[in-house]
Amino acid sequence: MPPETGLISRDDRNRFLDMLGSADELTRLHAWESVGRLIDAGIISRDDAIALKRRFLELLESR
Repeated sequence: MPPETGLISRDDRNRFLDMLGSADELTRLHAWESVGRLIDAGIISRDDAIALKRRFLELLESR
C-alpha cells in the first residue's frame, strides 16, 4: 500500500490474495500475518480469507 495515498489498487489486492495462496511458505506466512489488518482496512474481505484458507487446507489434505 503506497504510504503517500493509503490507497490500494485492484492489482495490489489481487497480488496480496495470490501471496496468501503462494507455494512459498515464507511468503504465505508473511501474507497471513497481515490478514487481520487488511480485513479491518477493508482491503480484503473475510470471505476472501476464508476461501483461501479452505483452499490451503484442501491442499494439505491431498498430500
